[in-house]
Amino acid sequence: MSGLSGTCPALSFTAGGYRVVTDDNTEFTKGPCKRLSNGMRIDLAGERQSNGTVYAHRIELEKEKEKDSETLAF
Repeated sequence: MSGLSGTCPALSFTAGGYRVVTDDNTEFTKGPCKRLSNGMRIDLAGERQSNGTVYAHRIELEKEKEKDSETLAF
């Protein structure tokens, strides 16, 4: 993931080539929202919106940082 902006829980970032947004309904597992950082490996479950962004329902934070290692599910 990259391009992280915003303040928890309202974040925006790019993962797997998609612009992803979060809000207070997004569930963060394996760590709090504030631990999310650029380059972090994540698993994401969300819904593609009509404007092309992905609304994240759930984000699972992973321990290691690896470039281009996101898992996305829509």
